[in-house]
Amino acid sequence: MEKIKSRLDAFADGIMAVIITIMVLNIAPVLHDSWANYLVLGKHIGIFLISFIFVANIWYQHATVFAEIETITYRIVIFDLIFLAFLALMPLFTNMMTANTTRI
Repeated sequence: MEKIKSRLDAFADGIMAVIITIMVLNIAPVLHDSWANYLVLGKHIGIFLISFIFVANIWYQHATVFAEIETITYRIVIFDLIFLAFLALMPLFTNMMTANTTRI
């Protein structure tokens, strides 16, 4: 099971890297020079940074927990995959935050 532990940890690292990449790709570039467009870009970058810090914190906690685990069970594998599935929705939530910043 040691090999599965290292592979699952690498898989989680890869998923989190893809999540961050997708969040960056959702930032729309400024096509026309105006202060309003640059303010919108700044808002999108700010929301990206908040989401990045959240995902980076999750990555750190995941790496710390996996360092403490000596033997991995199938239950841990299943729960980790479910956790990663929900974490993979982070780019969607980031996109929703950038689209609806004036609504509660």
